[in-house]
Amino acid sequence: GSKADVTAPANVPVDMRAFVEAPPIMPHSCSPRTMAQQLYAVGVWYGLLSMAGFQTATVNVMHWKGDLGLKGLDKDDSRLLARQLIPSKTSVLERKKDHGRAEALLIAAWAMGCTRPNPMSSKRARK
Repeated sequence: GSKADVTAPANVPVDMRAFVEAPPIMPHSCSPRTMAQQLYAVGVWYGLLSMAGFQTATVNVMHWKGDLGLKGLDKDDSRLLARQLIPSKTSVLERKKDHGRAEALLIAAWAMGCTRPNPMSSKRARK
């Protein structure tokens, strides 16, 4: 069909939601062309997911990272938290370059209501 194929028991609605991370608008840190390319990519993903039948929304990086206690921390901290929250995915989060996967999993956890204080901020203050 035109919607994403999802297996579910008969007569049970499936809530398909997707969040696309919207880049922060920071005109002083990148060129207008780079900003336009990033926003275009967000729009493409938003459109594709919407057409596939997902309830789609954008989320600001500072919003979900703030709720998960990752605001101001680095990509390794995101990988560490993802491995802690979703231990079944540890094998695909071992390399430094797996930070994108980790953050996608963390956005999914955030979308399902996961929040926590920033336990790692005290670690940064001591360095």
